Amino acid sequence: MKDLFSTQAKICRIFTHPDRLRIVKTLCNGEKSVLAIARKLNLTQPKLSQHLALMRRLGVVATRRDHTTIYYSLSDPLISKACKLVGQITARISKQTKKTLHAVILLLTFSLLNLNSANAQEIRIHEVKQGETLFSISKSELGNGNVWTEIARFNDLEAPYKIVQGMQLKIPVAAIAGKTQQEEKTISDSKFDTATMIAIEPPGYTHNDSIATKPIVPRTAALPVPEEIWLSKEKTDNDPVLLNLISYAMNSSPAILRAKASVNAGRAGIDAAKSSYMPTIGLSERYMVSDDPPSAFMSILQQGRLTPQVQASMNNTEAVEDWATRLYAKALLLDFGQRSGQVSAAVAETKRRQSMLSAIKRDVAFNVADAYYRSLEADAAVQLWSETVRLFETHRSIAKAHYEAGTVLLSDLLSVEVGLADARANYVRAKNDAAIVKLELKSIIGINSVSGLEPKRLGIPLYQKNEEEVLNAALNSHPLIVAALNAEEFSQAMERVAVGSSLPTVAGEVFGEWHGEDEGVGFDRRSVTAAVILDVPIFDGWRARAKRKEARAQRNEAVEARREVVSQLELAAVSLHRRTLEALERIEIADKAVEAARESLSIIENRYSAGLAKIDELLQVERNLTESRLNALSARTHAWISVAGVERVAGKEVER
Repeated sequence: MKDLFSTQAKICRIFTHPDRLRIVKTLCNGEKSVLAIARKLNLTQPKLSQHLALMRRLGVVATRRDHTTIYYSLSDPLISKACKLVGQITARISKQTKKTLHAVILLLTFSLLNLNSANAQEIRIHEVKQGETLFSISKSELGNGNVWTEIARFNDLEAPYKIVQGMQLKIPVAAIAGKTQQEEKTISDSKFDTATMIAIEPPGYTHNDSIATKPIVPRTAALPVPEEIWLSKEKTDNDPVLLNLISYAMNSSPAILRAKASVNAGRAGIDAAKSSYMPTIGLSERYMVSDDPPSAFMSILQQGRLTPQVQASMNNTEAVEDWATRLYAKALLLDFGQRSGQVSAAVAETKRRQSMLSAIKRDVAFNVADAYYRSLEADAAVQLWSETVRLFETHRSIAKAHYEAGTVLLSDLLSVEVGLADARANYVRAKNDAAIVKLELKSIIGINSVSGLEPKRLGIPLYQKNEEEVLNAALNSHPLIVAALNAEEFSQAMERVAVGSSLPTVAGEVFGEWHGEDEGVGFDRRSVTAAVILDVPIFDGWRARAKRKEARAQRNEAVEARREVVSQLELAAVSLHRRTLEALERIEIADKAVEAARESLSIIENRYSAGLAKIDELLQVERNLTESRLNALSARTHAWISVAGVERVAGKEVER
């Protein structure tokens, strides 16, 4: 019974997509070809082929081949009745809910009007300053950078949400504050498991790290970030080998291990910067011998041996020994932001390294997927060339029989031999390429051997994203943008340090000294000294000004670097998306070419066996078939690699 319900659920999937419902409705009028269905429904052939392939696997449609054209029809008349029944139910429900929907719209309209009137007197005007973003304005005005979209919506700003210096923005303080409190209360009152907690956190935050990365300042954020890590469900469901390789690479890849070591070095830098707040405490022992009258007098005085006789002979004193034990404590009391700037710079640098670690994880995941798919392609190429060699050997036997019968010339047999030798050379080259790709995969993962990579046929990825979704996901979630923002924070902190270096500093020092009597070692004589030192730099050779200028230039460089990263991500997201669509279309074209080449080879083989075709024709169709099969294999590989490239640019951070 459970299997029966599972089968029924799979069949019902045809009613969960509007395009599949339109296809069923079109096929209710009789069988049609793929081209006819695509023209009538205005669908692209790759998308239509994916829907028809799914419906064929579920047994909803049947196919019929007429020469090179494939016709589709409904496999059962009951499916047509079910489609009509769904239409009747939808019409009845829409009539019943039409009034309710109208009432809900009116209620929402009045609620929005009441909200605007209630908060009309609690709107703050903010003038945009140079270098500000919606995120920074939201954080400074409302204390929460994640509500920048509310400010954009309130001021009728559209993507890419560009603001300029001097623009007057209206900040709805009460409305956003109430919404933020309600969201916080909802989250705090709910119980989530680990997966849910990760899902509700904004993009750009890392888990299991002591220092969290700030949310990304979006430039184009019309759509939410996709929830799934992979954009192709077929890959996650049907390829556990790749997921295991990526998971292993997350822990053993040399690039990731180096990036993790860099993050640990950044955390050590934070500890080093914070240690400047701690005082310095030390103990020293000093032994001194001097016959210089002032130094000798001070030693005698500290030892308590000053008598009138010694005082009378001070101008002609002998060498005086002195043992001294000193315990001291020093601390910098006030430095006008130098140490806090150094701590902020160390924190920003650590965040940048964490973001780079996330970016490297994406790169490694893509590199593993790229090498994995090329490995499958190489294994398939080995098998393909092996079959081509056997095909040429068969044709050589046929040509040899014709030659012995005197129906063909020796040149025909030699032509087949040349083709066979070329196929064997390509077979050897394909085996070598497969071995090299596996070595590359082992190098990327960081292991000595790769097991479990069995040859298998690559399917067609179920890629259903549009360009706008990919672009917005890339600009809202890529860690390189976070790293660029952290670099800006680092430059700002270093500028604060440079400014503080030209300001006065206040330090404190306390030390106690112990001297032994009669030039001996001991703790008989004790003295305590405390001092507060004010250091005011008057002229430092313009060093502080040069440091400020350097820090300001580095900040401007970081700003331009972030803009460059955003521009590169936009180009990468759009180009990879279009390459994926191109690869999917190439798959359909290449598959048709393979079918045509096989049918052509069958025709020419029969004609050649009957003596009606030349050997050149047979060799040419053999080459055409091999080339078509290689093109089909390459198209599938490029499609999967392109999908992995989209995931690299627009997918979520790889956490394994």
